Amino acid sequence: MARRSTTPSPADRVRLTCSRAEAEEQIASRIAKGGDLVGMFDALLPNDEDALQDLLSQTTRWRDYNRQMLKRLFTTDEMLGKYDYFPPTNQYVAGLIGTSSSRSLAPAQTWEDRRSGNRNSVRIGMDRLRSISELIEQVPEPEHAQGNPDQHIVSAAGDPLQKLELLLRRFHLAARQLIRRHDRRPTLLIEDEYDVQDLLHALLLTQFDDIRPEDPAPTHAGKASRLDFLLKKERIVVEAKMTSATLRDARVAEQLIIDIKRYQAHPDCKTLLCLVYDPGNHISNPVGLEDDLSRKHDDLDVRVFVVPR
Repeated sequence: MARRSTTPSPADRVRLTCSRAEAEEQIASRIAKGGDLVGMFDALLPNDEDALQDLLSQTTRWRDYNRQMLKRLFTTDEMLGKYDYFPPTNQYVAGLIGTSSSRSLAPAQTWEDRRSGNRNSVRIGMDRLRSISELIEQVPEPEHAQGNPDQHIVSAAGDPLQKLELLLRRFHLAARQLIRRHDRRPTLLIEDEYDVQDLLHALLLTQFDDIRPEDPAPTHAGKASRLDFLLKKERIVVEAKMTSATLRDARVAEQLIIDIKRYQAHPDCKTLLCLVYDPGNHISNPVGLEDDLSRKHDDLDVRVFVVPR
């Protein structure tokens, strides 16, 4: 009897749903965010239960988003399986990470057990993402992304909106790189919205000549607003927000909706780009926030970018 072939059919083989460069960039961003979480676990004060619980919630959102991302980037769940897999001998670790029904098998944990265990689980998740990133070279791209591997960058050269999208998506990578200075020299720490604006302004200067910060917008309902950055020639406004423990999904959405209404009346604004910088993982559904608001609002084209994702 002839042996049945175990080679998957072409339809079953995993493929990318986007360009290889875009997939690598998204995974690199998630690895960077995992590094931020590890640093936050290291900085916890002993037995601070509230801070630990908040960080565990952020870690859960990080893992959940990683899974969503891997399902979105590939045509099958093969890479998701590589991310989630833990052998039976690692039931305790799997319980900490939340990828196994064996969570109930984990013994009672002290505060330090939970801190160190979840910290280590994030590092494992980062290692899994690195391994997947290395495998991407072997995964076929979709037909529309084949050809020039830098096509998405080249095509952005003359298109201001594509330039800005690339810049905003990579904002967190630039912010993290500033921290890694030689000999721990002083640097810009991104701690609030003003820090975000300073770095964003510097990045915009590498791509555009006429940048007008804090250009006042027309009043709306008796209130005045300021534009973070107006690109007058392109008729684009770039707005920056930074999330916090008190500025999460609902409040961010409310503020953006108010801003959109104000910018609709601005004569020099035809496109509004909103950077929502979320290094602390305070946005529980970044894809939902982007999808809900990224559309035409009358004559104003709005695009929202939650980073890192």
